[in-house]
Amino acid sequence: WRAKADLLVAVLPAHREKLRAFRQPLPSGALAIEQPPMMYDAAAFAVLTQHQESGHVQGCTIGSVVAEISTQSETIRQAVADALDEMTTTVEGLVERATDEGDLDRATDAKALAQRLLAYVQGATLLAKSKNDPRVTQELRNGYLQLLGLDSNQPQPQRSP
Repeated sequence: WRAKADLLVAVLPAHREKLRAFRQPLPSGALAIEQPPMMYDAAAFAVLTQHQESGHVQGCTIGSVVAEISTQSETIRQAVADALDEMTTTVEGLVERATDEGDLDRATDAKALAQRLLAYVQGATLLAKSKNDPRVTQELRNGYLQLLGLDSNQPQPQRSP
């Protein structure tokens, strides 16, 4: 590779594919509001698996790239922004469906909530990485649920009229 940017731009699509794996289709009869917690749990499980395999919480590759070197190259910054936008768009669609299904208030700003959910996952992963402790993601799970109006003690939403 001529430059680090060329290498990263080449490998980012593979990491985007890994992230797409977190967006498994909903089980038959599942509500859209149930998918974001399933995605959070998949990310938390990936953090746990990383730790079990290597002894380290490595975190999200895309999040690490944006934190470490996205300011060094516009090409890298744009590639990472595209990956994060793709994740946000996926969650935004789920939020819109949950609104249509009556599980979120009709006034919910789907894009803003999707961005908050993504930021929460990235932040929880970063905190787990800083402590090298995968349990951090589980300890923070209820805060993620609260963004959706859910609670770990009552995981089913109360439907809006």
